[in-house]
Amino acid sequence: MGRQKASGLILAGQRMSAAELESAGLVTKILPVESFREEVLKLARGMAKLPPKSLVVNKDLVMRSQREGLLEANEIELKTLKEQVRGEESKSAIRGFAEETERRKKEKQAKL
Repeated sequence: MGRQKASGLILAGQRMSAAELESAGLVTKILPVESFREEVLKLARGMAKLPPKSLVVNKDLVMRSQREGLLEANEIELKTLKEQVRGEESKSAIRGFAEETERRKKEKQAKL
């Protein structure tokens, strides 16, 4: 995914459809609701027929080049989130959410 698309998702709160996610390589396959279970089982059965050791080795080879970058990005994200959650902006948003939840709860109880 390009920087502009990622920025739109993160900064502007944009969403992606399932087809867009598939096109971007973030979703492997879109399955129809009507046959979802059968399709998943079909995929699982196909994987179960493969040699287990080969699956482990191949998964490791695929992930090896990305693992370090993902771990580094995860550490940076966690550090940033910890800093953000302690800030007044986050505390205010949490208070607002709690107040709104309480207001809705009272409205619901008043209707009963």
